[in-house]
Amino acid sequence: MKKKLKVISLKGSNILKYLISDNKIKFKEIYFSEVKKGYEKGWNFHLKTNCHLAVVYGKIKITIFNKKYKKNKKIVLDRKNFSLLKIPKKTWFKYESLHSLSLLVNTIEIKHSDKEIIKKDCYKYKLPE
Repeated sequence: MKKKLKVISLKGSNILKYLISDNKIKFKEIYFSEVKKGYEKGWNFHLKTNCHLAVVYGKIKITIFNKKYKKNKKIVLDRKNFSLLKIPKKTWFKYESLHSLSLLVNTIEIKHSDKEIIKKDCYKYKLPE
């Protein structure tokens, strides 16, 4: 699910409205990933949390693997069309920068744990097993 986010333009700066406290998204951790062009990160599979992604700088292509249909869906997030993308738990995904350097913000609903995430090297696996 992709949702357009609000950008408030001010003289000399912009405000990017990322999350508003409501009962729909409860979160424990927010982190940023810097991604350089030419590098893919993933495959990632969260067992217990949804991921809420937005790009605050640059442009990132996110590939989501639908295991049931054995198909990939590609979604591009960028600063120009500031949007929030929800990746449901138990969904494989990977991402790569389409800009020289991009900054991705990820909000998760639990504290990060290496036991909660399964990772596959996207350079070795075209599709996760």
